[in-house]
Amino acid sequence: MLERWRAERRVYFRHRQAKLAALNINRVWGPALWAPDYSTPPGSQLPPYVIAALAEETGDVLGVDVPGWTMAQMTQGESIRRPASAAVDAGGSVGYGLHAITRPFNDDLLARFGWSYEPDMWNPVRNTVIMALIYGRQGLAAWYGDGHLTCRDCHYRGRFDLSLVLGGKSLAQAIR
Repeated sequence: MLERWRAERRVYFRHRQAKLAALNINRVWGPALWAPDYSTPPGSQLPPYVIAALAEETGDVLGVDVPGWTMAQMTQGESIRRPASAAVDAGGSVGYGLHAITRPFNDDLLARFGWSYEPDMWNPVRNTVIMALIYGRQGLAAWYGDGHLTCRDCHYRGRFDLSLVLGGKSLAQAIR
């Protein structure tokens, strides 16, 4: 029984690795999913461990202590883990992408990289870079999707290899 379980586990992980390698998250996702459309078409969401690993490593690259699991949980409330998410807030501001990067409050951060809200914030890698910078200057106060948090400072401790979902590139290469 144990041998069969090990064999099936190996098959599962090979299958998962092949699926992830085909994913390549460093791209603009679309079409845009504007709220209140809360549907989740197949392939429109990222797995939480990918979001957590991306947030954690982005923080490391930028020198910001980003709690990966906390931010992955936050995306459930902000975008339902959909990179192409967009919504107009009650005050009239618009949030884009996984971490709901809000216009006009983050114009200076996007200008630093020469990015725009549309379509750059629908790229999960670019969206996470801006999230890490916002987190560095404001902490969790910048987001409202905290109803899904089970821990406010939970770091991702897994060993997920981001190059699997970045087309074989390192995160530093993908950000350029």
